[in-house]
Amino acid sequence: MSFQTADWELIGIKQENLAGAMGFAQAGFGEGAVSFFEKFRRSGWMSRFERGDGRATTGCSGSELALMMYSSLGISHQHSEFRDKCNFDTITASVEYWIGYALGYLQGRSEMPFSEIFKYYPIDNWYEMYLLHEVSDETLWDKTFGRHLDSAQQESEPYRFGGRQHPFSNYYPAPTYYDGIAFSTSEAAFQSAKTLDMNARRAFINIDPGKAKGDGRKLKIRPDWEQIKYQVMLDVLQSKFQDPSLRETLLDTGDRLIIEDTTGWHDNEWGDCRCEECTRVYGKNMLGKALMEVRAKLGGC
Repeated sequence: MSFQTADWELIGIKQENLAGAMGFAQAGFGEGAVSFFEKFRRSGWMSRFERGDGRATTGCSGSELALMMYSSLGISHQHSEFRDKCNFDTITASVEYWIGYALGYLQGRSEMPFSEIFKYYPIDNWYEMYLLHEVSDETLWDKTFGRHLDSAQQESEPYRFGGRQHPFSNYYPAPTYYDGIAFSTSEAAFQSAKTLDMNARRAFINIDPGKAKGDGRKLKIRPDWEQIKYQVMLDVLQSKFQDPSLRETLLDTGDRLIIEDTTGWHDNEWGDCRCEECTRVYGKNMLGKALMEVRAKLGGC
């Protein structure tokens, strides 16, 4: 699977659901990893999970996935019996929770069935692999299943950038037009679009990008902002990268995955923070995705 075609949102959901299912099964039913996957397979829910079936992924929680598995096998359960044992702390503290989290990531990213993954790393070996429980998802991939892929299918190293002085940063000084107004940075243009008040927008024309971000939080936010903000970012970046030198810099990244490294300010919506605090947080990397979309359009011109 290509980095650019990977459904990272679904991968994150798979991680959380399988982790929750295995943690719930262990806390409430005393289920170990080996017996869990045997039941997961026999119930039919494993194949549905592997192919991204909505009922096994986006349409349920981890505990619901486990209970549907047991129900399919005719194993009765009483919610009241497990209410005290199956609290968030006991579930997430189990080794099985981490095993589910790790395997959900590997399966989602590789799109391989678990039977294929277990050829490389048998399920009963995953307790020994708990030593990896504090590493990032990317490091987990590099140290496990990723190293076994055919070299021809290996992705090139992602292009990670960070800091306001990088040309891809929205803080970088570059003339940017939005809705007929010229701004000194793409950050100012983006923040101004949060309001429908044109006079308020003009106040962002020549201000420092850091101040623009702060002032953007004080605006009366337009009601459709959450629905349109990604498209606004695309429009803003499309304008910014009309500059010949910036366009060349963006196109020079080729087909590489672009990631804004937000380590230090924990922005896991527009970027990807890799600090210890965000180890288990899914970085949506929306700015990186927008940059790659703009790159594709510029490259097709």
